[in-house]
Amino acid sequence: MSTIDKAFDIVEAVLQHEEGLGLKELSDITGLPAATIHRICTYLVKRGYIYQAKKRGNYLLGVKFAQFRSYSTATSLKEQAAPFLKKLCDDTSETTLLTVYYGVSVVIIDIILPKQVVMAIPDVKGGKFPLHCTASGKILLAYLNEDRLKNIIRNPGLTAYTENTIVDTHRLHKEIQAIRSDGIAFDDEEYLPGVVSTAAPLINKENDLIASIGVVAPTLRINSTKLRQLAPMVKKTALELSHSINGTEKSF
Repeated sequence: MSTIDKAFDIVEAVLQHEEGLGLKELSDITGLPAATIHRICTYLVKRGYIYQAKKRGNYLLGVKFAQFRSYSTATSLKEQAAPFLKKLCDDTSETTLLTVYYGVSVVIIDIILPKQVVMAIPDVKGGKFPLHCTASGKILLAYLNEDRLKNIIRNPGLTAYTENTIVDTHRLHKEIQAIRSDGIAFDDEEYLPGVVSTAAPLINKENDLIASIGVVAPTLRINSTKLRQLAPMVKKTALELSHSINGTEKSF
């Protein structure tokens, strides 16, 4: 049996067990020696296909599968979201974004720019954005389970991009809890000086996160107070789009 076959046996076993599997269980299921499983799992963890929430814990599905799931629906999602993004852009006169979870980052899959001389234009060509200091990223963090959340936001993994970036894990965790309760996230110049943002989740019928929709603005025009005044519009748009995607009735 090739190493590739063994790796797929391990991944397929983990796929069938949401609670994850330990070395002994994987050995029993695949018939492979524990030493072989450990060697292959170490490589799969490095590539993001599986992970351990704690040392010597069960192996669980990694962020790569979230990435594949996001991109398999990105095109249709972008098409469905376009008119909602456009309306939100018109209503707020600010840049609007549609983002998805990509590994331990956020990726923009659509952006609508306002008719403004001064505007916030994210560097879409740059690709990925951090989770802990962007509104869209915080929304995505809020929908992770506690083990996965703690694994991502543990120090020293929190990079300070500006003096406003939250790098204290306790403080960030407290903010994530508030986001879960309120359904809205904010970035107060935490990633880029002079740029603020707010975002809300798009969810499916099972209450799983699909993506996030948000507004990005320059502080020359929008301060923290005004940004929070935009929150109801962002939440309403996200709810409308979620209902449209799910084919359900609107309820406000």
